[in-house]
Order: sequence, then structure tokens, then C-alpha cells
Amino acid sequence: MALVLSFHCGRCGKEYAVYYPKALVYPLYGQGTREQGAQEDAREAESGALRVLQERARQQGKTWVNAGEQQQVVCTCGKTLNLDLAQHPRVPQSRAGAARQVGLIPFGPAHRKPS
Repeated sequence: MALVLSFHCGRCGKEYAVYYPKALVYPLYGQGTREQGAQEDAREAESGALRVLQERARQQGKTWVNAGEQQQVVCTCGKTLNLDLAQHPRVPQSRAGAARQVGLIPFGPAHRKPS
């Protein structure tokens, strides 16, 4: 299944449907080689799945972008959108210099039933 993510411009709100080919994603996340991804991409293109996704994006009013061909898009309002997945971490980064909380969580005394 193709990976298509929605991005919107933070300035004007224009929406983009961004297609990430497996040849680009597999080596990035260690799921396979670029060649394996390219083979799967070719099968998806031959089956017509990408055409269906492009048409669906157009019907929803989104602009189709192939991230395998371009990693940055300049919106009609002039804002540059970075579509490179390697620069968009899935886990939020911690604030620089923030102290990390460590230690045990204190619990109250254990309640025992009298025997």
C-alpha cells in the first residue's frame, strides 16, 4: 500500500497529498533496500493504484506531490514546505537543557490484613 500523507501550509492552509515511494522510505526506516522498494513501487504504478490516489487527492482539493521527485515545495503563498521524512522525527525531541526526572516513585505503606 502506498504511503500518502497530508501536509498543509501553515501560512495559507493549502493542502498537499504527498506520496512517499517505498524506494525512499524503506532504506530510511530499515524496512528493506531501495531496490526492493522500487520493485514494489513499480507494481503499484502498474496496477493503477497511484492513479486512483492522485484522483482522490484532486477530488479532495489537495495538490499531489511525489516526494521521490522533490523534497521541498514552495506554496503559492511563498512559504517553503520541507517534505523530507528524515527531518521530521516521529518522536518529539526533548527541550535542550531540561532536567530529566529520575528516581523512585514513593508509595504509601503496604496495608496488610490482620491474620
